[in-house]
Amino acid sequence: MNMHTFDHADAHQLIEETAVVLQLLAVSMAIIATPATPPLASKVLAVMAQNCASNWAAMLHAEVPTARTDAQRTTSGYTGKQVIDIELRLAKKGGTAFQRGMVAGTINTARAFGAIDEPTYLESFKRLSLLKSGGAQ
Repeated sequence: MNMHTFDHADAHQLIEETAVVLQLLAVSMAIIATPATPPLASKVLAVMAQNCASNWAAMLHAEVPTARTDAQRTTSGYTGKQVIDIELRLAKKGGTAFQRGMVAGTINTARAFGAIDEPTYLESFKRLSLLKSGGAQ
């Protein structure tokens, strides 16, 4: 990947490669969890999976900051704040614990990727807590 021109095609390729790595990690966790797997094999596989996950995370940290410009600030034309507003409105209609959990995950993800600033992050959780307690939005 060219570090200077991180475009949509590069992001798509990175997502596809990340999906493959996650699938391989899931398979390794399933093998480790199988009672028939010898303890030594489980330990070796666990170390390999941990190294893979750590190295992949480091690589993503190295790649993603180059994309933290326009592509990272918006999602399908929406800003991080707009996505959170939409999810809060949807959760207000249904109000299940699962929906509130999904909103919390979106808020944290938007903050982790820099799509929202600290005041918006805090305001979003304040609005979510009002939703949980039945307060007005």
